[in-house]
Amino acid sequence: MTKPANQTVEAFLSALAARSSTPGGGSAAAITGAEGAALLTMVCNFTRGTADTDTKKQCLESQERFLELSTQDVTAFGNVMAHYKAPDSEAFQLALQEAISVSLNIMGEACKLVPLAEHLMCMGNKNLITDVAIGANLLKSAIDSAHVNVLINCQSSNDPREVKAIAKNFTLVGAKFTEVYNNIRDSL
Repeated sequence: MTKPANQTVEAFLSALAARSSTPGGGSAAAITGAEGAALLTMVCNFTRGTADTDTKKQCLESQERFLELSTQDVTAFGNVMAHYKAPDSEAFQLALQEAISVSLNIMGEACKLVPLAEHLMCMGNKNLITDVAIGANLLKSAIDSAHVNVLINCQSSNDPREVKAIAKNFTLVGAKFTEVYNNIRDSL
């Protein structure tokens, strides 16, 4: 398997469109998060100030983490499919928990960038304000996309309650991205 991060955009999209279960929506969610983080990084590169050096470092770290998560999702979902015919087996439940964990990690990684997007909305280079909005929108999409993967996997999980609560909290935090996006859009 070629890691999504090591593929061209065209190759990744072809793999995503292929009649194969991986890469799938989880990898797409992670790549979307990486795109959002990359846009915030670009705004940092055009913004002066020491605070933005720290912001840039955090965005770059998140971008890298999202790329790792895109590969982890491929592996995790492959394991789910390998044990799919025995849904009551311990192996299936463990594979399912790993897939859920990857999705929660995508959501959590995106949520780390909420304060950075809010900071860049106010302090970033004003010529790139739409890039902040688009980055925020992509990060919100990553959260929402990972959330539906959590929900579908919870349907087969033995104990989905706690996971659903964690995922819901991430979506509430992620709603701040919508505020950033709407504030920027409404100011244009």
